[in-house]
Amino acid sequence: MLILIEQAADPSLKTYLTQAKKDLEKNKIKSINELFERYPDLRDVATDATEQQCYRSKNYDQQKKYYSGKSKQHAIKTQISVSSTDRIIDVSNSYPGSVHDKAIIDQEKTVEKIPDHVPHRFDSGYQGVKKEHPEKYLILPIKKPRSRELNSLEKEHNKANSKRRVVSEHRFAQIKKFRICSGVYRQPLDTYNQTFRNIAALINFRQQFSSVTA
Repeated sequence: MLILIEQAADPSLKTYLTQAKKDLEKNKIKSINELFERYPDLRDVATDATEQQCYRSKNYDQQKKYYSGKSKQHAIKTQISVSSTDRIIDVSNSYPGSVHDKAIIDQEKTVEKIPDHVPHRFDSGYQGVKKEHPEKYLILPIKKPRSRELNSLEKEHNKANSKRRVVSEHRFAQIKKFRICSGVYRQPLDTYNQTFRNIAALINFRQQFSSVTA
């Protein structure tokens, strides 16, 4: 049943971004307005990663790989992209806790998945992404220079970005309300990603169902 839950709850979770990209490549979409009309969840996107504690392996190499210096525990990481409509539109593979968030972005080619003119938001842990993809519409917080304080315009930029990017934090909070995605994950690690995806799909289903019945 594990592999069927995502398909039943939100079968487009795996295909939403790839289908949008195909339509753009085949010139089925002629303008940015048409893109937003056909794919409203691409009006504004935020990407972030979360980690969950997992059991400590008896194998030293495995143990070292899954140790997260950030949270000081053995953990497994997953990245999601969330639209401004609060829908989860992409779930990455899951990675050992030692893997940096930026490395997941690169491995998953997350930036390339999102069309060029779509605002794509990140937190300050993704510095360098913008320089690597100058053709993309990437929005990151402005870091405080050593020599001065941020001016009012820069502070306003960071505040607005944080306010719009918080949708990913809201979705992580919802995912962790499910007991299997909070606390220590004690199931086989190769089942973790599908479990995470299933819960993301269920959250999307619940949101869609609520909007229909509202």
